[in-house]
Amino acid sequence: MHSTTRHHFHSLIRAALNQAIRWRWLSPPNPASEAQAPALAPDERVPPTPEEARRLALAVSKENPDLAALIFVDATTGMRRGEICGLRFCDIDAEAGAAVIWWRCSDLPKDQTAALAGKGAVLKAFPNGVVMLSATKNKNRRRFALDPITLAVLLERKARAEERGAAVGVDLAPGAFVWSQSAVRCEPWRPDRVAGAFTALRNREGLRHICVDDLRRFSATQLVAAGIDPRPVAGRLGHGGSVLLRIYSHVIPARDQAAAQLLGELVRGEAGWGPGLIRRGTPRGPGESPVLLDPAPGYGAPDRGCGGKERKRPCLSRAATMPSRRVRSGLPLRGDEGPKPPHRPYRGQGG
Repeated sequence: MHSTTRHHFHSLIRAALNQAIRWRWLSPPNPASEAQAPALAPDERVPPTPEEARRLALAVSKENPDLAALIFVDATTGMRRGEICGLRFCDIDAEAGAAVIWWRCSDLPKDQTAALAGKGAVLKAFPNGVVMLSATKNKNRRRFALDPITLAVLLERKARAEERGAAVGVDLAPGAFVWSQSAVRCEPWRPDRVAGAFTALRNREGLRHICVDDLRRFSATQLVAAGIDPRPVAGRLGHGGSVLLRIYSHVIPARDQAAAQLLGELVRGEAGWGPGLIRRGTPRGPGESPVLLDPAPGYGAPDRGCGGKERKRPCLSRAATMPSRRVRSGLPLRGDEGPKPPHRPYRGQGG
């Protein structure tokens, strides 16, 4: 069993026992608190490359253009599978070039759907078994910008939907979905069928390491690796800033190296500062010279002594090259103060 699964089981059992203690069905302490939950394994899935994402969209563009458009829009927006299935034409603002996420589709089993309906989380249910849930826990909407190409793809979907409806003599429903199997676009695609169609496509193309959720990871990793501020990236994906950095932290080291190089170039400047040029201190008197922080090239390199043994040349420190404080202040060196006074015994000792 995977460590993440065991961690989830431990959290579930501990929460259930805590509730039993609150209801006085069980006396404290919670026995699950004594058990140590396994650490969560970091999820560092490798997202598809731009060439692989483009290859998947082009491979199915002729036989299933709707699925090809879904793959393209999912890769450019980073929407979740349920969110992209629940996208409607009225959620797209063509003038502003933006889209709004109000809800998400779910095809959970009936028992879980009934439990959510009892909590008021189900906004709408469809005959095909899909239910609409709030996009977030606090039921806030999410708005993000669309690039011109993605906007053109979505508008083309709307034109094709209107042509199909006109061919059978029906009009689009007021809240028509972008991806739907009905002529009036009143029911969304099921998320599990989208996953099944994508799995069949990737197996046919020999890309078995890619799943439909990797398209969202592709969008996130490309933005983070390009140096985009994590805050707009997190808002675009519907994440918190800390969650985004925790999930996609494996992409940041490459940007950290670029940041280190940038700071080095800024501090170096046109003078070409480097080893042997950065000095510490200033001369304090005649005959005194500042000491280099870094030795000259070759200084301190291994050397061969008289016995043939390898040794290192000593690096002179500041204390070794500067005069002592007594010399600078004019005081005599220790040992030159003259004869020491005779020893005076303590009280109680012999004379």
